[in-house]
Amino acid sequence: NYDSAIKRFEDAISISDNDDECFFLCGRSYYNNENYDKAIEKFKQAIKINNTNEKFFYWCGLALYNNGNSDGAIEMFGNAINIDNTNPDYFYLRWISYYNSENSDYVSAIEDFEHAIELSDNNDEYYYWCGLAYQHNEEYDAAIEKFEKAIKLNDKDANYFYFCGL
Repeated sequence: NYDSAIKRFEDAISISDNDDECFFLCGRSYYNNENYDKAIEKFKQAIKINNTNEKFFYWCGLALYNNGNSDGAIEMFGNAINIDNTNPDYFYLRWISYYNSENSDYVSAIEDFEHAIELSDNNDEYYYWCGLAYQHNEEYDAAIEKFEKAIKLNDKDANYFYFCGL
């Protein structure tokens, strides 16, 4: 039960307010309870104590994204990437945030997905989402190429065929 975990973490924080891991785990508990505002608050406190741990930025980005703040998520995933640029999930999630942001920055999204694909070229979802970004950017040949690669990796997802045929 996350409520009891939250209470214990909050008690620990009241005793010692400089334990980044305690703030982080408290934030994870709030996140798992879908209380994104409190999760963001705790993740940011962990970051304030230790801004070299990419997982703090990653989870803060997830909470911001789930709370409807794509621009904040982009910043947090970017910070995680600055610390560890070998994790394709950070690029993937920043791309999703670009894609769903108010300004829908497809060029930046494409750059992130191409990088994620370089790091993990066997993930059909990366190719699919990259294809969508190319499609929205009206680069149809590149979009088809990505959709075809997604199909090659996973021929059971009807969306891949649908978007490849558009």
